[in-house]
Amino acid sequence: MKFLLLTLITHTDPAQSPEQRFREVVDNAVLGEELGFDGYAVGERHERPFISSSRPVVLSHIAARTSRIELWTGVTTLSLLDPVRAFEDYSTLDNLSGGRLTYRPICQKRLAMFRRLGLEPVFPTLEDAIDRRSILVGSPQARTPVDPRSGPAGVRRDRR
Repeated sequence: MKFLLLTLITHTDPAQSPEQRFREVVDNAVLGEELGFDGYAVGERHERPFISSSRPVVLSHIAARTSRIELWTGVTTLSLLDPVRAFEDYSTLDNLSGGRLTYRPICQKRLAMFRRLGLEPVFPTLEDAIDRRSILVGSPQARTPVDPRSGPAGVRRDRR
C-alpha cells in the first residue's frame, strides 16, 4: 500500500498570489516527503479555480526540492496535448528526477472543457493518438533516456 498526496492546485484565496500558491504546493510536497509519504500527485485541470495546467514545470520544481518521494501526474489529458511533446516533457522530468515519475496518460473527450477553451480535441482516443503519431514509441516508465540530439522516438537528426 502506498500513501500519496494529491493536489489539483486550486487557487481560491484572493489574498494569495499564484506565486504564493505554487510555493505552498511545492512546500507541501517537501513536507510530504519528510513525513514519509510515498508520492505526490499533481492533477491536470484547465479552468478556474485551478492553476495546475503546467504540471511538468511544477513537478520538476518538486523534483529539485526532494530526493525520494515519487512524482505522479495524476492524469494527463492527451486530447489537449501533442502526445510527442508530452512524452518528451515527461521523459525529461523522469530522467532529471532519477526515475521517480509515475505517468498516467488518458484521452478523454470532455466537451464542456474544450468549448470553454475554444478547442477541439486533437485525438479523441488514445488509439487515435498512437495511430496518427506512430513516432510515439515507449513511455517514461520504460526509463528510456531521451537524447536531445534525437527527434521523437530517438530518431537521430543529422545536424550537418
